[in-house]
Amino acid sequence: MEILNLEEIGTTPLRRSALEILAAGVESVMPERVLSQYVNYIDGKLKIKNDEFEIGDVYVLGCGKAVGLMAYALEKIIPLEKIKAGIVNSIKNFPTKKIIINVANHPIPDERGLYGVEKMLELIKQIKPEDTVIGLFSGGGSALLPDLPPGIELGDIQRLTELFIKSGAETYEMNIVRKHVSTLKGGNLAKILQPSRIISLMISDDLDGREDIASRPTTYEDSTFQEAYDLVRKYHILEKIPKNIRIFLEKGLRNEIPENPKKGESFFENVYNYILADNKTALESMRKKADSLGFNSFILAETLKGETKISARNMGKLFSEKYSLTKTPLAILYSAETIVKVKGNGKGGRAQEFTASLIPEISGKKNSVFAAIGSDGIDFIPGIGGAIIDDTTLSQCAEKGLELPKFLKENDTYNLHKYLGNLILMNSTNTNVGDLHVYLQKDY
Repeated sequence: MEILNLEEIGTTPLRRSALEILAAGVESVMPERVLSQYVNYIDGKLKIKNDEFEIGDVYVLGCGKAVGLMAYALEKIIPLEKIKAGIVNSIKNFPTKKIIINVANHPIPDERGLYGVEKMLELIKQIKPEDTVIGLFSGGGSALLPDLPPGIELGDIQRLTELFIKSGAETYEMNIVRKHVSTLKGGNLAKILQPSRIISLMISDDLDGREDIASRPTTYEDSTFQEAYDLVRKYHILEKIPKNIRIFLEKGLRNEIPENPKKGESFFENVYNYILADNKTALESMRKKADSLGFNSFILAETLKGETKISARNMGKLFSEKYSLTKTPLAILYSAETIVKVKGNGKGGRAQEFTASLIPEISGKKNSVFAAIGSDGIDFIPGIGGAIIDDTTLSQCAEKGLELPKFLKENDTYNLHKYLGNLILMNSTNTNVGDLHVYLQKDY
């Protein structure tokens, strides 16, 4: 993982330390690293963590931001002659030999994603009961698996996604609805693949332990059509969603469409799901890096949730408390999945908005730095990973004539950080375990 403008924004030892700590977290969850650590093929047996499988012919299916690189790594582990075919939907291509990487769009599904799904369904027809299917799934997989139930068009799914992104809903809530407007999500892919054995390898961006990666193509589903319908009403988009989707959900309410497969269905005994890396993996590596740099490190156990600006103020209070109580060099590390309520016409992502909202909170706390990134390297805007600030940023706003409240009101934190020179420039990392935050204080 590379921060493209490290020299420009790492202008103090403390700022550079914050960036190095974030980089360590991302590097620990890179697909090649985690697959080589947990997946092996020896003497005709596939070993995953502590489990072993006798496998015949292998077919590979998957979706997510990380699965392009996961597919590339998998071909280095399993002999190519064992892999008969495969196709995955991801955001970047890699030079695989057997597994086709179909590049598609995220977060709004597109025609390319739909094409990849159609090819997956064609491939599934070739799979025999004695074959093994390896599923590759990661964060971003929900948008990268745009299947169309009867009566639903791609434009309907695109509109639904756009409405939910701007609604203030949490990701898992949006996924409940997406899983009920799908024939593959919510355990349905596993059902379609029966009686073949399924082994799913996952890099998780699910920060709440729900195992909701890519909207659960091979995992049982515990939500219902009623919950999906209630969420559409909760966020006041029932009258805005496409008519086709509303009709589909209402059919589900009347039991005209079956619920997604539930826990206890017998075919799940033939499905093996493995989470190879998640936010905890990244945070532990960040802690080790911070410790090596001389900080006394703390990982917050709970993922930070809630509306971005409010969550930032609450974290600011915690930082103030620690600042006054702690004399040793301090690092506070945590993951976040906050909600941006879009009311303005500006540009930005949740890491950029969180960082901007925190500027007044760390002003005056001498030798303090805060930085946040999306671990996928994309904080809503391609090329922008997140942002970094320090205790001098508020005074810099005044010097440059930048009115912080106006930028926050317009959700225009991209331009705020651009004027300040605080954007973290990154390419896609080809992994995804959610947002990573770091707060440092140290008297140099």
